[in-house]
Amino acid sequence: ARSVLDAVGARPDVYFLKRSRAVMWAGWSMMLVLMDVMASLLERSLGFDLLINLSDADLSLRVDGEIRAFFSRFPGRSVMSIVQRKRDPRRYQMHERFRQYCWIECDEGKAFVISKRDYSTRPEA
Repeated sequence: ARSVLDAVGARPDVYFLKRSRAVMWAGWSMMLVLMDVMASLLERSLGFDLLINLSDADLSLRVDGEIRAFFSRFPGRSVMSIVQRKRDPRRYQMHERFRQYCWIECDEGKAFVISKRDYSTRPEA
């Protein structure tokens, strides 16, 4: 199998980050990579209209024209995916379960410390 670099490395519109990171879903490491991307864009003085953080699931479902058409409806605005109880009850319930725990990423993105939230007591500051 060809590597990603072999497949698209020669394209003038494809860039690779210098630093690789271990990334965990919903962890701080995801934000660090996004900040690396923003720093790289600014460092290279690349002109861009949008910075879109898509997952692999998003990419397989939409083509470039669909993505551009969607974001063209919101010029100059940030767009976030919000899970609504009525529109997607199964996903909302899954996210609700996640919120019952305190997730702390550690070991440079290789692990989480997870503890059950206890709303009956307030932690000491």
